Amino acid sequence: MKLSNRDFDKISLHCHAVAVHHFAMFHNPKYRGPKFTWNKFPEILAEHCETQAFCICPNERKTKAYREHGRKTGLELGQKMVKWMMTE
Repeated sequence: MKLSNRDFDKISLHCHAVAVHHFAMFHNPKYRGPKFTWNKFPEILAEHCETQAFCICPNERKTKAYREHGRKTGLELGQKMVKWMMTE
């Protein structure tokens, strides 16, 4: 199912909020654990965004599209954030 522009924007905005929150939290070593590396961050963020998109999905017909867009957005944001952090 194709997402409407409204749904697309809703998920993107939610994923941006999740990304900023996790990026800030993971800078504190007590919240990320001893095995954490920044290379893992994009995939962690993709999983969280996928789950959050699923939670805000209003109906079952759109669930798959919501989850896919959430995962894709989370992965892209995570990759961009890590790249930006490593070049600063």
